[in-house]
Amino acid sequence: MNRGVIGFSLVASVIVLAGCAAPESESSPSPSHPIGEYAQRVAACLQERGWDAVATFDNSVASGDPKVGIPTDQLSAYQAAEEECATQLGYQEPRIPTSDQIREMYQLDVAARECMLSLGFDIPEMPSEQVYLETFGTASGWDIVTKVPTFPTPEEYERVWTACPPPLWFPTW
Repeated sequence: MNRGVIGFSLVASVIVLAGCAAPESESSPSPSHPIGEYAQRVAACLQERGWDAVATFDNSVASGDPKVGIPTDQLSAYQAAEEECATQLGYQEPRIPTSDQIREMYQLDVAARECMLSLGFDIPEMPSEQVYLETFGTASGWDIVTKVPTFPTPEEYERVWTACPPPLWFPTW
């Protein structure tokens, strides 16, 4: 599976699960492995199983030839191994952020927006913290990834997101 699909799947899962945010007074126990460590841990697990896997800058896992990915005849076995690793490491468990964690994400999104502005991108104003809290994890929630243009090259994509990593790629819950 290519890293873009994995990265999208991971981010989409985080957004969907984040929609179940705990009310203000509740707290969720910290998971044993934060999602922000997903790529490092899953890549290491895959390597232990004999796969050529590396963690990428965007918290995805890349495997196989960088230009073509995993050979078609090995794809099912790779996907099964990746799923087994994710399950073994606890990444199939629901990750529900607390209100405090969502507030932390807001501050990280503010910083990411400022970073993108400093690189010359025209990024719309963020919602208030209250609106951010109320819409986090929903279709109308703030996501800086949707606020920038498509990058013309993989190098530009990596340059920009390395300088200004989207907080949803590396959450701490």
